[in-house]
Amino acid sequence: MTYRSNNPIERIRKLLLNYDLEIERVKSEIAIRKENMAFYGNSARKEYLKKFAVAKVEKENYEVFLNRLNEQKNNLLKRLSVVADKYEGGYSKIFYMFFFEQRPYKEISLETGISEENIQRIVSKMRQDIIEYKL
Repeated sequence: MTYRSNNPIERIRKLLLNYDLEIERVKSEIAIRKENMAFYGNSARKEYLKKFAVAKVEKENYEVFLNRLNEQKNNLLKRLSVVADKYEGGYSKIFYMFFFEQRPYKEISLETGISEENIQRIVSKMRQDIIEYKL
């Protein structure tokens, strides 16, 4: 069973985390293929040359995949920035503090000097903007 939240902010945070995890996994796969290439590349044995060639092709495929992952993550961040750019000054700061830094209302209130109730209203409006923007 797959869990899917109705909270768009939670989905975006989870998606960004998944991108980060997958990017790191793919980077490690590339490193492994590079090690294989280094190990098998200096041999004249036919079986090692095959393993070298396989490692090289896999490394290239992982590099393409890594580029796609980075593009997709950057596109999502750009779309979030479009929503964040709607807000000026302190509101933009609230957006980043709440959505990206995941700070609680009370902490944001203390840092910005805006009451917790107003922070909640502002965040609610921002959530609605994200829903309307269909992120």
